[in-house]
Amino acid sequence: MKLGKFLRRSRTFHPVLLLVCALAGGLIAHQAVNHLIMQGAHRTLQGTLQRTAAQVFSRVGRGLNTLSLSMNSPFPTCSDEDLAYLRRLIYDFPVVKSIGRREDGELLCATLPGRLPTTVSVAEPDHVDDNGIQWYVNEELSISNRSNALILSTARASVILDLSLFMVPDSPGHLTSLLFVSKKSGEIFYIDNPRLPFDKAVLEPALAQSASRLRIDNWFLAKACDPASVICIIHAAPGELLLREGEPFLVVFALLGATIGGGLFVAYDARSRRLEVRLRRAIRKDQLFVCYQPQVNFVNGTVIGCEALLRWNDRGVAQSPPDFVAAAEENGFITELTHLVVRHVMDDIADVLHERESFTVSINFAAADLARETFLDDLHDMLRPHGIAPRSITIELTERTAGDNPALTRSLRRAREAGHKVAIDDFGIGYSNLGYLRDHPVDYLKIDKSFTETIGTRSVRSAIITQIIDLAKVLELEVIVEGLETEQQIAYVVRYGAEYGQGWVFAEAMPAADLKTWLATSDWGKGSSRERPTQDAFILTDS
Repeated sequence: MKLGKFLRRSRTFHPVLLLVCALAGGLIAHQAVNHLIMQGAHRTLQGTLQRTAAQVFSRVGRGLNTLSLSMNSPFPTCSDEDLAYLRRLIYDFPVVKSIGRREDGELLCATLPGRLPTTVSVAEPDHVDDNGIQWYVNEELSISNRSNALILSTARASVILDLSLFMVPDSPGHLTSLLFVSKKSGEIFYIDNPRLPFDKAVLEPALAQSASRLRIDNWFLAKACDPASVICIIHAAPGELLLREGEPFLVVFALLGATIGGGLFVAYDARSRRLEVRLRRAIRKDQLFVCYQPQVNFVNGTVIGCEALLRWNDRGVAQSPPDFVAAAEENGFITELTHLVVRHVMDDIADVLHERESFTVSINFAAADLARETFLDDLHDMLRPHGIAPRSITIELTERTAGDNPALTRSLRRAREAGHKVAIDDFGIGYSNLGYLRDHPVDYLKIDKSFTETIGTRSVRSAIITQIIDLAKVLELEVIVEGLETEQQIAYVVRYGAEYGQGWVFAEAMPAADLKTWLATSDWGKGSSRERPTQDAFILTDS
């Protein structure tokens, strides 16, 4: 029996392990603890890196988003109104230091100096990514004494970021480095830490591996790469340092082998408190549940379906779905979570799907799950016993997690051929581009609630809603607006051509039994006529 299973099944294992370790002797104890320390330290490296990477990747995403928005100015290039528009973007995205306008390889103006008396020639970029974004790394700026600018450019605009905001300082004995890596070739075109004991020839194969924890010679590495940009981060520590940090434990356990049992007990107890372990246990005991939020056509007053939202009350505390879903993805058991959701949906509302032929339920699937060759077959095996057709299940995935994944694209195409609809959730949060939508078979774009809540304000982000709706019209896609909380917000999106939405103004996410009651008793659920907000019902405060 494996040690982990033994520990989970036994509540009196401590004395037994102490006896075994005492008989085994100090040498076995030393080796066991040595392995434990190294593995634990490696996990700590990865955990530390993930927290750092989330912050860095978020800042890069904001820079890319700002670059995208800067190209949407309705004003003449370098006019006072255009510069004012760009300065508002800088105010909304503090990570950006300046935005410039380009034309034919020349810099015409920028938010800091304004219109330039003479144009400035722009040098060749360090890299051009698959989306056509030009990357200038560690650029020298005449306006600053520091040579740490990161510049993102297109043919029309340049966004200057403070590179120091992305760099992570080394801690004693540990080395952290920002890497800029071509998505297409895997070639590293810039390394920000010259103290790394590895050259590009060693690092490039390591980055190409799927594992997030690596070992090169006697160095332990953790890595994280941003799916939406060319940035990767590595955190490295020498093995002897990790051992030296654990020397007090090594000495104690080497002197008395039996005490390794106590060490295993403490390690297991600490591990049981980790999110992923508690989540595995909750999945095994079927302690998670699904709530459902209706999706409506607010133009004709009908319900078109609902979104299945996974919930988990862990020890009486509601856990954040993005956090525990990410834990399942990072630790390789996302498929178990997916199967749980689909099983609950079938048990909960299969009768609703039969009674309402046009009613669909949207389920959010992880990109890693969708990319599996057996994904669609597994899904249909779960639908078949309930007599549910593929057209009743809409497949959702987030824009940022999809990335450039041919296997995922093939899976989505198969899904649409089988009758499923495909929706991109949280659209606009990642770096949206036409190439992305062209390559992925999509039916719906779901506008994130962070944009909806800006309706009626002077935020630049409120303009993104109308841009997404216009983009969807051009691409012949439908739009679902999330986070609708007021009739005024409905009126705003109706004015620009949206028809579908979800949010508290209609109904909050609810258990299956409450959903069925709502469908039977509410005006929306019964399809009764009621007065809908008109385009003139909302006097815009941001126009």
